[in-house]
Amino acid sequence: MKVGVSMVDILTGLYAATAVLAALRHRDATGEGQFVDLSLLDCGLASLSHFAMNYLVSGEVPRRRGNGGYGGIPSQAFQCADKPLFLVAGNDKQFAAFCAAADRTDLLQDPRFA
Repeated sequence: MKVGVSMVDILTGLYAATAVLAALRHRDATGEGQFVDLSLLDCGLASLSHFAMNYLVSGEVPRRRGNGGYGGIPSQAFQCADKPLFLVAGNDKQFAAFCAAADRTDLLQDPRFA
């Protein structure tokens, strides 16, 4: 899904701020300066997180998931009666808490969610 702003520009600025702070720390500790070199492409690729790393290791192109995530299941948008809800359960404890809140503890025994 396309985001509304140029995230690569923003993330490169954040990487730059971190690099400048590291360079200042190095200067304070050693008295030496640093050369900071950033590119939008490098920062964009680094921001792809595990998607890019999985591809580089396996060669397998990630399938499109829309708003669904890879970190935990469920991790996606669900259309509800009045508005969409984005739900993430990153571990078994969170999934059990969601099932209790949704009054669907039967899902805890469902093999699809093991």
